[in-house]
Amino acid sequence: GYTFEVHNMEVDLVGTLLNVQINTNYAGHAGLWGTGYGDLFLGNSWNPAGSELNNYLIDDNTNGTTWTYGFSLDGNRYDANNMGGTGTLYKFTTANSSSDNVTNAVLSNEVTGPTHRNGQEVIVRRGSGDAVSSGTWSVSNDDADDYILFSIDLANTGLLTGDEIALHWGMTCGNDTIEGAYDVPEPGMLALLGLGAGILGFTSLRRKS
Repeated sequence: GYTFEVHNMEVDLVGTLLNVQINTNYAGHAGLWGTGYGDLFLGNSWNPAGSELNNYLIDDNTNGTTWTYGFSLDGNRYDANNMGGTGTLYKFTTANSSSDNVTNAVLSNEVTGPTHRNGQEVIVRRGSGDAVSSGTWSVSNDDADDYILFSIDLANTGLLTGDEIALHWGMTCGNDTIEGAYDVPEPGMLALLGLGAGILGFTSLRRKS
């Protein structure tokens, strides 16, 4: 029942359409204590700092994965009544190492001041990249099924050419963050993919008060 808890992330790929469902109690609670829905960050390889044993608690923008793309939400991310809309996928102009993450992302502590997880990438800096695709996002908040769903066309990106897609999401305060890697099927298998989703390789990066 913890409002800021992220349970897991479900990912599936249908052709070039990536669907990412964040199962979280936070769905429908934007605006609480000045917080809002975060953007979705993507990359070609997941390289977290720390280990599963310590729950990756030392992972932040300076030492974790280099995010090469960011899906930025249109509309008011701080409005609990906003149940979704459109978004734009940006390819970051400079993304050579994790030190570039601060150039490409607004961090959790920049939004709300010092938080439980400082240095977490939460909002795309739109001026740091080029728009390469579009998508949608929606919020479900019916108590039994709370989630935030992102659907993004990856056809004009380089995210389908590697072995995996790294993903990262957190609400703007970064109080709970989840990231991990989705294994990209071989090109010949893409046409065979159904609509089944898999919870694969995702670890919640959590520090609660």
